[in-house]
Amino acid sequence: MALLPGSTAEQDVTVNAHSRIGALSSDDGGDPIRLAAGQAVDVAPDGTSALVVGDAGELSVVPIGPGLSRRIDLGDLSAERGAWLPSPRGGVIVEARERPDESYSLWLIGEDGSKPRKLDAEAVRSWAVAPDGGRVAVKSGVDTVNIVPLAGGPVRAIRGLDVNLSVSRWSGDGQSLFLARAGGWPCEIHRLDLASERVELWKRVAPPDPTGMVFCSGILPSADGRSYVYVANRSLASLIVAEGLR
Repeated sequence: MALLPGSTAEQDVTVNAHSRIGALSSDDGGDPIRLAAGQAVDVAPDGTSALVVGDAGELSVVPIGPGLSRRIDLGDLSAERGAWLPSPRGGVIVEARERPDESYSLWLIGEDGSKPRKLDAEAVRSWAVAPDGGRVAVKSGVDTVNIVPLAGGPVRAIRGLDVNLSVSRWSGDGQSLFLARAGGWPCEIHRLDLASERVELWKRVAPPDPTGMVFCSGILPSADGRSYVYVANRSLASLIVAEGLR
């Protein structure tokens, strides 16, 4: 479900069953097109390509339109998710691990394709890159969000948060974080003011027809907060009564 720019009512934007949200582009979208096999995890700032994670943990840049895909060299890493860094810094942040028995960490890969550099963020649960590309917000503990500077330096820890909230994205001005409630119903997203460290409910949404709704698996707002998209999980079943069976 999505509230698109210029709309006053939500729309069902499902393409296939078991849809998942990769990213929210800055334009008003269009008809669905198939890009490639795998899971799209981010859209380039200029809207011309997508980051796609393959079944084996490989990470590729896939054009949205004409052009050829290219693989990003991850070395021994297997990717779970990735995100572009805004210009002028450039490059990508990758949530990945070197071995299957390890927990996922965050790695920085420069625009020049340099060797991945591990960031000071362990046991990653959810994360988002700041609009200026200089920081990343990481939910790495049950009640803690860490603000990690990409250039190095002290990590700021914001503790005492609701354990069911996960990092969704930064606001466009970089002054707050949107935190989505995992599971439950209806969908909820909260706003963490980084100056005061206060958290307030920002929006609660649900489809017009609640029949069969089980839980919400995440809500992603636009940077300006005027649009949003979320996944609603619906389970429908029929009860059949059979009589006179022998």
